[in-house]
Formats: sequence, C-alpha cells, structure tokens
Amino acid sequence: MIEAGTGTGKSLAYILPAVYEAVSENKRIIISTYTTQLQSQLLEEEFPLVEKIVPFSFRVALLKGKQHYISLERLEAELETNEYNYDIALTKAMIVVWLTETLTGDIDELHLPASGKLFARKVAADTEGKLDPSSVWFKRSFYQRARKKRCRLILSLPTMHCYARICFINISICPAMIK
Repeated sequence: MIEAGTGTGKSLAYILPAVYEAVSENKRIIISTYTTQLQSQLLEEEFPLVEKIVPFSFRVALLKGKQHYISLERLEAELETNEYNYDIALTKAMIVVWLTETLTGDIDELHLPASGKLFARKVAADTEGKLDPSSVWFKRSFYQRARKKRCRLILSLPTMHCYARICFINISICPAMIK
C-alpha cells in the first residue's frame, strides 16, 4: 500500500517498475485502481510521461466492466419503443450522434444528464445477457472488441471491482487466459 500527499509521485513509483517488469520479463501486469477516474488519470497523464522516460515502447489500456459499454442490441430495441418522454428522446438522439464518433462505445465518454444516465443503464452491455457469437451484434459489440484488445496488452488497468470479478467470479481478462 502506498500512502502520501497529492503530487508526490506515487503513481510513477509503481508504474515505472511495473512497466519495466512487464517489458523485460514479457509478462502481463495488472494495476488495479479504486476508481475509473484514477484509471483515466493514469492513462492520460502518467503513462504518457512514462513513455517519454523509458527507452522502449509498451501498450496499456483500461479494463472496464460490461456496464461501461453500450449494447447496440439493447439500444436498437429501445429505439424501436414508442416512448414519448422528452428527456429519453433527447438522450436517444445524443447516443445516436455519439455512436457516429466513438471508437470505444464507452458510455463514460458521454456527458448525459441524470435522466440520460438512467436510460444509458438500460442499454449498457451488462443488460444484454450473453450474446451468441454468430449474432450480427456480437461482431459489432464494443465490449467484445475491448475483450479482444485485452488479449494483446501487456499492462491492464481494471478498477478493483472489475479485478475482483475477474478473480472471484471466474471472468477471464482474455478468453484464452488460463487461470
């Protein structure tokens, strides 16, 4: 456990050795954080700094649970409903426009009002159940794309909740991963 004041370099104190170990030993390293905000800070601020410091390249990405990804299957079903609520209609329009721009399908990219967040929960990937791999939605699933990407990573950044699910509920980080 590392405890110190803000701005003292705690993140670098564990990221640098983790990156070195991952690359030099060709290992996968998991750095678990308490919040998705800290995940984002590490990815956007700390890892770019480490990339400038070390003389080698490495890949890192966030690991987020299914609830963070939009389900195109669920969204299609919701778009076909005849709900005439202004907030819901506005949220649907915001999501449809965002889908033309997003590469990740990560709902956290959207800045939705409270009512929009409730709707986003309804169309999150964790509400879709298990997708059939032969389904047209499986091939387009943002969550499935993120899972495939995880298999090629050296450094992974799950939240503690996501990591606990990986460890204790037998969810593999990579479909081919052997526990």
